[in-house]
Amino acid sequence: MARRTRSCARILRALSRALVALCLPVLFGFTPDLVVTEDDHNTKKRAQVAARTGDLTDTDLAREQGSSDQPDDYAPTLRLAWQLFVQERYADAERAYRLASENSRDAPLAQLGLSWSLVRQQRCDEAREVFRALDATFDTVGDTAPLTAAIVECERAARVHGSLWSGLGGALYNQHPWKRRSADLTVGAALALRSAWFVGAAYRGLRLGARDARVASIDQHEGYLQAGYASARFGLSVHGALLFAGYSTLGRSEHVAVAGRWTRFGDVLLELAASIYPDLFVARVAPSWVLSLGRYRLTPGLSIEHFSGETLLSGSLNLSIEVAHVWLIAGGKVGPEYRAAYLSSQAVFNSEDRSEWSAWLSARADVSTYLGLFVNFMVIQLASPDRIISRAELLGLGASCHF
Repeated sequence: MARRTRSCARILRALSRALVALCLPVLFGFTPDLVVTEDDHNTKKRAQVAARTGDLTDTDLAREQGSSDQPDDYAPTLRLAWQLFVQERYADAERAYRLASENSRDAPLAQLGLSWSLVRQQRCDEAREVFRALDATFDTVGDTAPLTAAIVECERAARVHGSLWSGLGGALYNQHPWKRRSADLTVGAALALRSAWFVGAAYRGLRLGARDARVASIDQHEGYLQAGYASARFGLSVHGALLFAGYSTLGRSEHVAVAGRWTRFGDVLLELAASIYPDLFVARVAPSWVLSLGRYRLTPGLSIEHFSGETLLSGSLNLSIEVAHVWLIAGGKVGPEYRAAYLSSQAVFNSEDRSEWSAWLSARADVSTYLGLFVNFMVIQLASPDRIISRAELLGLGASCHF
């Protein structure tokens, strides 16, 4: 009996000591494992601010690594690396993942993040080399099929490849003074070279029919060339077009443009174009911003034209959504345009009419890795030089082949 009483007493004393150890730190406002000094807080805050503003340095990475109580704890750096990756700052994410990998003796999650960062920078061979080291740790890092596919696509993109496309289009004109309908055929090709350089060319032939049967149809021939550089963060291209219209008002015209893209919180786009007609010089500036919101893309845009002492301003809005490998696109434009050149889209509004507003619907489907289909429908309200209002309804469909 006495032995049993002594055992119970020892157990009660042990429980009492444990209770005191747990309660006292709480009563005094701290716990040994969660103590964060003011210096630690400021250190972590500096690294996070640097990550958001783009001023991240190796010192900031070291500070973030040092914000943990354990010298070999790589979790803070891993979190910072993921934050940078989500912000599409892949070079900074690579540095953070490398540091996390070094301090964790090549932990699978750090290596996986490093491989993804290299893929996003189009450094396919390095990504493949890091990925091979994960062969024995597939169960640890989970499903690696997306990364495998991304590396294969990265390696394919690094080789010379290209695309061919063709399209048929037609338009009906309602209430137009003399135009009745038109039909066109477009063919084009593009070649992507190593190091993200590309070239392309396209031809469009158009026949325009008049309302008066006694007036012969008018043919127009359009040729387009483009060349440029496109990386994950930046793109720059130059464009040229030569048009031969079958009526004296417009005749032959030359067009040139420079287009740029900067990927930072979406894609910031800018196109500068100049058109030389027999009777007119037209300059156009068109900035736009592509915002990616999950499956959605929202693109507000602006167009400013200047010619003969007159300036025209118009705005556009485009909404895209991806559903099962199909992009559905709806958009519209409000404001006048006159002989506008959209050389990035290989199109020139070569007409004596002004465009007052327009709305469009289109769909693009990737049938396979090598084949795509597209269909477009557009309505444009036109104003003739005599201010006669008419409307054009355009329909186009086509296919593209990638190799």
